[in-house]
Amino acid sequence: MKSLWIAFLAFAAFGGGAFVALAPESACADTWIPPETRVILSPNGQYRLTVEPAPPDNRFQNSVENELAKKLSPTGLLERKLADGGWEEVWTAALVNPIAPVTAAISDDGRYVVTFDNWGGVGRGDHVVVIYGARGETVRSLRLNEILPDEYIAALSHSVSSTGWLDNYSMASGENRIELDVLVPNGERPIQAAETVRFGIDLKDGSVVPPPAKEWGDAQYAAERVMEERGGVIYVGQPGT
Repeated sequence: MKSLWIAFLAFAAFGGGAFVALAPESACADTWIPPETRVILSPNGQYRLTVEPAPPDNRFQNSVENELAKKLSPTGLLERKLADGGWEEVWTAALVNPIAPVTAAISDDGRYVVTFDNWGGVGRGDHVVVIYGARGETVRSLRLNEILPDEYIAALSHSVSSTGWLDNYSMASGENRIELDVLVPNGERPIQAAETVRFGIDLKDGSVVPPPAKEWGDAQYAAERVMEERGGVIYVGQPGT
């Protein structure tokens, strides 16, 4: 499978606007520009999510726990398409990211919205994957190490701000699950040669569904090889632990 960095996919989905340089060594620099208001459609085009980034005064706060910060949080507006081509609000809610998510997915029935990553730090911090329910409530927010083991994350490619962990994602047809094509660590080899391993996340409760044992074992071995090449030997544990 041809691999693309999540940063490229997300910014393309958002119409461009930021550049993140991800490379095997964590010393690689990267640059982010301020986020803009973006609109994401469900696969069937019947729902759309408008993401309004946090105002500039909140963009470098690390928390949205206090009431003032909540007023300055990014917001999501989910709308349903009407027969006449207009749009009807389903819900409006504050999003939990400090600045904005990088991208998002919507189920075809509009019951779930899933956002990915934090603007300014792909794969870093809280809220790497967030599930919102039918009323805009937060079903679950996941850090990357709640999906992948820390040792596996360490073997992925990093920049100063970001970790290249996700190649692509899709809503499972007819199921309350989103499927994530997670990158397999490939060390110094070309990005084009990267492979993926598929995880699932149950949208009802945010539980992580690991890949088949053989595929996960192969991905673990690839991560171990990368860390050995970097001079460290690791044991990769179970996903989601």
